[in-house]
Amino acid sequence: ISYDDSLFAVAERGADRFRVLLVRKGARPTAIECKEFAVQDTSSLQQWLERKLCDDLRVLLPASAVIVRSTSLPAASQTQMLTALALQAESFFLGSVPQHRLGLAVLNEGSGTERHGLIVAWPTGQPAPDVGQRLEAISTYLPEPAALLPLAAGDLPAVVADRRTGSIAIALRSAGGTVLRSAREDGVGDAWTEGLRRAIAETALNAGIEPARIAAVVAGAESAVETSGDRVVILESAERALLGPRINVAAGVAALAPPWWRTWAVLLGAAIASCGPLSELCRLRKHERGSEPTRLA
Repeated sequence: ISYDDSLFAVAERGADRFRVLLVRKGARPTAIECKEFAVQDTSSLQQWLERKLCDDLRVLLPASAVIVRSTSLPAASQTQMLTALALQAESFFLGSVPQHRLGLAVLNEGSGTERHGLIVAWPTGQPAPDVGQRLEAISTYLPEPAALLPLAAGDLPAVVADRRTGSIAIALRSAGGTVLRSAREDGVGDAWTEGLRRAIAETALNAGIEPARIAAVVAGAESAVETSGDRVVILESAERALLGPRINVAAGVAALAPPWWRTWAVLLGAAIASCGPLSELCRLRKHERGSEPTRLA
């Protein structure tokens, strides 16, 4: 098969199905098609990707599997800032996280003399969503917090959480900069809900929001909660206004009902992150390239 290098797919594994978005690369990427598959039916997902000539699958990695660190950098050339960020990552993890499981990015925001850097680490002991052995060969992994960054442009934090796995991903923009948070909450019932509130409050505090306003931020987030089974999502109501200027949507997809933007918002955010300055956060690998040959090799 002659694959199309301009295409990639982003996939989100839920409790019972994969949600997959096919995207054409570009400064402003284009969402070409969306489709859902049963989690047991990875062969149909593989065949669909082959028919679309796509051999680049990027799977959302739960926030509970990754560690996120943010840091300040003196403004310099992109290469110098990334080098400084790599040194900071080394000092954070002391070589315990291999390079293929580290993602680095420098955000454009900041003062004239300072920039914000992001480090995402996927420790070796943390598992990946199961996509089947054949799809794993073309899969890289995209942390949930990175997918939320394009959605964190309003007054509320962007949050994706899962009671089943305990995973909590939060992205929040404020006057003090952008804060990403990955957390795990193993409580059940009210204890888990209280843990989610606490994580949002701590993220708001880290973002430099005045303590007097933090209760209002948490209350606003609670009022925007949407649940689907064990999954909890908090997003701004104007997700189409946030995402529309940054991603094209093919006519056949755009004609779908307005709830489509809400349902697919996280994957649209993942597509945007994959094609911009955050792209290095979005290509984590389970194994180092070439380190584990196939059985045929």
